[in-house]
Amino acid sequence: MPGPGRSQAAQAPGASGSSITWDPEHTPELAALVELSVSSIIEAGLFARGLAASGAALCIVVRTSTAYRRPLAREIAVALKRRCDIGDETALIMETVLHEALMNAILHGNLGLNSEARQGFGMLDRFQSLIDHRLKLPQFSNKPLVIGATWTSRFIDLSVRDDGTGYSAKPRALPDESRASGRGLAIIQALAAAVSFKEGGRLIEMRIAR
Repeated sequence: MPGPGRSQAAQAPGASGSSITWDPEHTPELAALVELSVSSIIEAGLFARGLAASGAALCIVVRTSTAYRRPLAREIAVALKRRCDIGDETALIMETVLHEALMNAILHGNLGLNSEARQGFGMLDRFQSLIDHRLKLPQFSNKPLVIGATWTSRFIDLSVRDDGTGYSAKPRALPDESRASGRGLAIIQALAAAVSFKEGGRLIEMRIAR
């Protein structure tokens, strides 16, 4: 994880196992994508270097502030539904797991917020205030998120990589409904055919059966 004085960088997985590095200072062609219309990027299918030449891959790199204010999970699911010729149920599963993974990556990864901060009466307002405050700070709002998708005739593999400190992810059941948080990973694990965590919890990979 980049600490003080280190440039913020993220890697997007290539379909052949290679990777690309996004660095705002040294990779301007990828940094430029961040401020383009995200919908245009998704619809045009702009593939980052190193991804499958066949077009069976999609990589979106966005800043935290952009990811927070856009319905990225729905936009990506709609685009993949058209590209992969899948049904509504599979598209809804993709949207749901992507939404949960993105919210975890944004809030707990790039914004560095502890989920316990929103437990208890009156804490949700405080938690939202913390989100709003950190989104105004460049050291948080400019951190990159890398969203990747590759697909075959049997599976769609989704990944979300954040630039946070990581954590130890363990299988979990759905928490009590009275809790305001803690449900995201359990929902992902319930819906996806397979889930794996890498890079100290900064990268989540989710396999969806077609």
